[in-house]
Amino acid sequence: VSSITDNGVGGYTVNFTTALADANYCLVNTGGYQDGVDARIYHNQNTDRTQTASACHLRSINNAGAGVDPAFRHVAIFR
Repeated sequence: VSSITDNGVGGYTVNFTTALADANYCLVNTGGYQDGVDARIYHNQNTDRTQTASACHLRSINNAGAGVDPAFRHVAIFR
């Protein structure tokens, strides 16, 4: 990973140092929140943020659909 771009509350782009051969990889991610925060973490596969060979996109939202920043986040990529 060369960098992580903060795309606003709950949105992140993970940029790879070296591009993969293609976008056909498995991304697994999880994270954690402080007590009392009810939220979901997911890999963003929206049409405006497609997984590419050089980056992937992550999003965290609460149950109302608003973006939230997790206390920590873990990402693993398998090719």
